[in-house]
Amino acid sequence: MKDEAVADATTLASAPSVPVPRPCGPKWLFEFSIFGLRYGRAIVRSAEPAEIEAYREKFSYLYIATYADVRLPGFVRDPKKTAVIDIGLPLAEIFRRFRKDTRNEIRKTEHIAGLQFAVDDPDVDGGYRLYRRVKRAEGVRPELKREFSACRFFSGYLHGRLLVSITCYDTGDILRFKHIVSLRKEGSVDSRIVGYTSRRLVWEICRYGKQRGYRTVDLGGVNFDDPTKAGITQFKQSFGGDVVDTFTHRWSTLPFDTANRMLVLCGRNIP
Repeated sequence: MKDEAVADATTLASAPSVPVPRPCGPKWLFEFSIFGLRYGRAIVRSAEPAEIEAYREKFSYLYIATYADVRLPGFVRDPKKTAVIDIGLPLAEIFRRFRKDTRNEIRKTEHIAGLQFAVDDPDVDGGYRLYRRVKRAEGVRPELKREFSACRFFSGYLHGRLLVSITCYDTGDILRFKHIVSLRKEGSVDSRIVGYTSRRLVWEICRYGKQRGYRTVDLGGVNFDDPTKAGITQFKQSFGGDVVDTFTHRWSTLPFDTANRMLVLCGRNIP
């Protein structure tokens, strides 16, 4: 298919994989620590309460994202919606499901001089710096850099300058978007090019996952109720994915809550 072949034209060769924390159990629980307190995140299709209960004995904070509507005793449950792309489909079918204008904008990236894409980008520091810069400009406390050690970075560069960065949690089965950040609001780059680059990166992520046997690309949540989220929600819906239920489950200890409040005072945040 022409679209698949052309998609390779300006993509940088995949760099050696950035080490991603492997699960400390069968549920792909990513482990971190802060002030000596262990905490973990998991992205799973479902979860067994008994298994999760065992993790509570080892951690001070747990964040579990599921697609099944499970009830985990002691956890605060928050139902949401997300958009997921089935990358078990043939690449041609995945691309065909993208909205027509989205496909056209992806094709436009083939003709923009100096535009390149890094798949599984090893420049984690550069990606985090852009994320931190954008969040501070938005008045949002950035997450700790260590939170991104469980992610893969997908980047778009214009003449060597980082333009767009998408970070994804990697479970080995699911690539779930964590953040999309760009220079779109800075005015130093044509916002249309930023938009084309963002859409092309989503396509590159689908291709990356497909080539490695992943089943799902999760675009990281859609919000139909908040007018301020309308733009990003429309963006995520433009890739023809299915809108499905997802559930976040949070549990924390008092020492962890105290530590997180200290981080907030320092301008940081653990969500």
